[in-house]
Amino acid sequence: MSNGWALVLTAAEGVVLAAFFYGGLYLTVTRGLTSKLPALLFTASLILRLSIVIFGFYLFTGGQWQLVISCLAGFTITGIVIRTLSSKTLAANSESIGTTPKAQNVQLNPRP
Repeated sequence: MSNGWALVLTAAEGVVLAAFFYGGLYLTVTRGLTSKLPALLFTASLILRLSIVIFGFYLFTGGQWQLVISCLAGFTITGIVIRTLSSKTLAANSESIGTTPKAQNVQLNPRP
């Protein structure tokens, strides 16, 4: 396989790894809100997701730095796209119910 195609393929594999990582994060957060042991769920999920992504980087790149950069670029760009799309969705949903996703100035212990 030519070097250019290897870089494109490895970037696509980075996209797949990012989709797995952020998809797993989404499932963890949605299930963690109702879990009886959320700390265990979040910790186990983080360790599992990181282990699989790091192993995927190692497996797909074979230790070649050019392929590592390509895979990391695909992973990073996918993460940016996912965060951008999710923040736009959050903003659209919050506007429809009359709230904003920005932090509100709330005093926890108001003084009399």
